[in-house]
Amino acid sequence: MPSASPFDPIVEGRPTQHVALVAARRLLHALDRVELAVALSALVGVLLLVATQVIARQFDHSFWWAQEWTELAIMYAYFLGISHIYRSRHMITVGFLVDRFDRRAQVRLYAFAQLLVIGFCSLIAFESIRIAPRELAFPSFVIGVPRFYWTLPLIIGSISMALTSLYFLVAVAWEASVRTEAWTIEELEAESAVVPGSRDPHTGLELLD
Repeated sequence: MPSASPFDPIVEGRPTQHVALVAARRLLHALDRVELAVALSALVGVLLLVATQVIARQFDHSFWWAQEWTELAIMYAYFLGISHIYRSRHMITVGFLVDRFDRRAQVRLYAFAQLLVIGFCSLIAFESIRIAPRELAFPSFVIGVPRFYWTLPLIIGSISMALTSLYFLVAVAWEASVRTEAWTIEELEAESAVVPGSRDPHTGLELLD
């Protein structure tokens, strides 16, 4: 089957073959590429703006608009970057206690953790959208951009992380139900990976090409 992107779960030989999960993985992978591109572009913009300000001040000059644009770019770099890190599972987890439970209990605890993330991120997104009309009416003091655009990356990142948790909740439960050999939660997550370059399920270190 031809690959629509450099990372295709079917071509990569992933065992999760349920059509809905494969479609969700492809969609999340495409979303991840967009978010990462925007986050990296924003980060480069921050570096350029700060460097320009530093150089300009050496000549007793300052760009009055640079600070607010820098703050705005930082918001996109941070919240979209966090969403990418969460989706690629490059965060620290402590599992020594959970690993002592049987596999069925581990899946239930994992599902509970994902539900907590979904609930928390959904609450943030809901409240941010609720106050959006007021923020649209208040522009920033210097560049005149509505404050809503400072909150927008938080909304996008929260919704994105909630969708990621929903996917992993279903994917890990599915993998656990169809596998007969011994497994760990880390192995099930690795088999359901959305982003290439995931961690080794045994060492926790990032896999290198």
